Amino acid sequence: MHTKLYSVSEGEFEKLAKKALKYALISAPFTVNRMAIDDLPKRIENIVKGKLAELMVGAFLISRNVEVDFERCQTPFYQTDKHDFIYCDYEWDIKNNYLNIGSKSLKDNDFSSLPALIPNRFRGDQWSKRDRTYHNTKGLRMLFTFMIRQKKVDKKKKNLFDMQIETEQLEFLSALVDKHGGKNYEKAPFEEKWFWHEWQH
Repeated sequence: MHTKLYSVSEGEFEKLAKKALKYALISAPFTVNRMAIDDLPKRIENIVKGKLAELMVGAFLISRNVEVDFERCQTPFYQTDKHDFIYCDYEWDIKNNYLNIGSKSLKDNDFSSLPALIPNRFRGDQWSKRDRTYHNTKGLRMLFTFMIRQKKVDKKKKNLFDMQIETEQLEFLSALVDKHGGKNYEKAPFEEKWFWHEWQH
């Protein structure tokens, strides 16, 4: 099956990446550490990747005039995500994989040959929640996406993007993780305005 690749300009990618990073930073203290990663910058990077995939899929669907509802699935930064979007009365969860390969490595861009996997590493992982819905819908569906690098990107560079966090900023985030990690909140434990003021300070 031949698949036409969808891409965005460097400017649009940078815009989406910054939006994803902003979300990752403020939500990091409340995001479940499913992969048990102790390295906070790495955890932030994984949140960025997940949010960036969601934003890229949204950009793609909008460009194709597909009527999807992302708004109903949006949650505040301090609450767990409740799937990614609603389409045809089903809730959809994006399962994305970033591929460090060139597009020519896949014969005829045959993405259907790639594995579509749902994490099932421990009790309560994503596989056990495959039938759980949060909205008044018919059920849950999975959308498996694969993102690859363009050939002009430096092949020696393994990361999708570079992220630099100052020591003081990391200490600030770590303190919030220690204070709020593993807790559920109905109301925001702090204001976004306060967070960004402290972050910039």
